[in-house]
Amino acid sequence: MDTTVPEIEPSDVSGVADRLRLDGEQALVTGAGNGMGRVAAFTFAAAGADIAISDRLADDLAETETKLRESFDVGVATIPADLSDPDDIVELIDEAVATLGDLDVLLNVAGMSTEEESASMSVKAWDLVQDVNLRGPFLCAREAYPHLRGGGRIVNVASIAGLYGAADMSHYGAAKAGVRNLTASLANEWASEDVRVNAVAPGPTLTPGAAGLFADADRLTHDRSHVDRDVGSPAEVADTMLFLASSMASFVTGETIRVGGAPPDQTDVSPVLE
Repeated sequence: MDTTVPEIEPSDVSGVADRLRLDGEQALVTGAGNGMGRVAAFTFAAAGADIAISDRLADDLAETETKLRESFDVGVATIPADLSDPDDIVELIDEAVATLGDLDVLLNVAGMSTEEESASMSVKAWDLVQDVNLRGPFLCAREAYPHLRGGGRIVNVASIAGLYGAADMSHYGAAKAGVRNLTASLANEWASEDVRVNAVAPGPTLTPGAAGLFADADRLTHDRSHVDRDVGSPAEVADTMLFLASSMASFVTGETIRVGGAPPDQTDVSPVLE
């Protein structure tokens, strides 16, 4: 084994901005009808990737498609799907690959939750949140894997609730903790096939699903120069996802990056709702 330390020259780090580009690549974004998924689709299209977008809400998905086609010169495929339905997931991956021609990046953004006390939570409520937030990303990854082998990337969306827990959302926190472990497990299992798997764990983020939680927030997303604020922007999460999917993160896999500003008070955690 050659242990010679290579000399790094200025030319070796030129074109840094280009390493965030995804020109000629194909990305699938779930949960792209609104919120974080829509912003992720815009961000990856801005980086040059052709985009397949999916959501269970057809009207929202159509609006995302319109904005993508008006603003970016990339291929766009629109595929409605319900991630609580395993058959829909199989069809989603098949159609995305058939339409785009290949698949390089999978962004598992779709998620949902309800606010319910654990003592009175129904099995139906528990199962639905697990199915969408944990089983859905697993099945998407499983179906996409044959197409991702040899350099593909997966970026999952976990949550601060999966790191620290969240009152009245034990089903969501448990599912997102599972996403964190799923990310590490798939990264270990698929590293030999050069598939990188990482996750972001957003803190409180101003999305349509969570806007009502932040009525009393001191500082929202108006000034991104300050890290000590109550609520972040979906764009800040999408930027981190782009880094993880780009060649700048070529030696990063199995990681969950918290995107949430200052470390939280673990007794008062407000999660993101995608």
